[in-house]
Amino acid sequence: MRDGWYTAMECSAILGVSRQTTVKWIESGELQARPRNGNKPKHGRGQATWRIEEKDLARFIRAHASELTGRNVDLFTIVELLAGNLTPLPPGENKK
Repeated sequence: MRDGWYTAMECSAILGVSRQTTVKWIESGELQARPRNGNKPKHGRGQATWRIEEKDLARFIRAHASELTGRNVDLFTIVELLAGNLTPLPPGENKK
């Protein structure tokens, strides 16, 4: 597990949206992200090249909580992020 950041695909799984929606939020500036290799990917391509810091994902969740209601969200990971847990489980894994 990486330390404190996610790809656009991982954020999509957590937020219960498509990769295209996550990239749209990144490109519009609503979800802060940085290119992993320093080069911004071309529009609609390279979703896995974005690096979304844990703090930026938590900030986005707080700002857009009402929009996430009813979606297929990963509630466990969202709760861990908002609680300040620095090592959340990867998307799709449940705490035992």
